Amino acid sequence: DLGFADLANLLIWPGVVLAILSAVYTAFLFAPAEGRALWQSTLLPAHLFVQAIMAGAAALLIAAPFFRQTSNMLVWTFGLSVLVNVLITVGGEFGTPHASQVAAAAAHLITHGKYKPHYWFSLIVGAVLPLAVVAFANTSPLALAVAGLLSLLGLFAYEWAFVMAPQEVPNN
Repeated sequence: DLGFADLANLLIWPGVVLAILSAVYTAFLFAPAEGRALWQSTLLPAHLFVQAIMAGAAALLIAAPFFRQTSNMLVWTFGLSVLVNVLITVGGEFGTPHASQVAAAAAHLITHGKYKPHYWFSLIVGAVLPLAVVAFANTSPLALAVAGLLSLLGLFAYEWAFVMAPQEVPNN
């Protein structure tokens, strides 16, 4: 202890607020992109927030075997964030009608077109497998670390498709 415990405790909540704002900032950057209607979803800030929680928990699970410490709270946070991410992705982003034909065309590219492999990889490898680990092997730090890595790979695949597909749809 270097004597900074009081300062660290004082900075926890401002740090949490800044972390949340950083997580959803991209949604506000995407919103003015008028020609990219898929990015204007009202769910995007919440989706990015959930993905940030998931990515943070995944990173901690990956690091946990090196410190020989994994808490039940971390495992539950990871599992719930992966589940909520899937619900928002499948139900919210692609399970509801889109505001425009351009957004619908971009969503179709992700779910049924060129980016279909990215989308299904993100759901199966990035969500279903990690959820199975949380459900059936949640006491194994190594299995949880692999689950965290898989969720990050799935998140990368999904985000790649989510960013690239709308740019391929003509907006006029």
